[in-house]
Amino acid sequence: NKGINYNSLPAIKIGRVCVDKKYQRKGIGKIIIAFCIGKATLLSEQIACRFITVDAKRDTDGEKDSLQFYMKQGFSVLNQKLISNATTLLYLDIYPIISGLKK
Repeated sequence: NKGINYNSLPAIKIGRVCVDKKYQRKGIGKIIIAFCIGKATLLSEQIACRFITVDAKRDTDGEKDSLQFYMKQGFSVLNQKLISNATTLLYLDIYPIISGLKK
């Protein structure tokens, strides 16, 4: 429903990003995501890659819920349904990044 008429699209999957509690809130998660975006952008020159997907671990405790972290990094919710009652699937379209690099 986003103007893409295919049943499936090429994507790279990040299962989950984890940072030890003593190192949280120091920007390490953002660095890991930036690295993954950079790697996916480079790989897109050799293989088909349009999206990065991630499974956001959900928790009723807002401090442990990762959904907002991923959304702040530019990811959007792909499916509102929870996967196995504990995970939400998100995606990031890297095409704008790739297009910007080609200009």
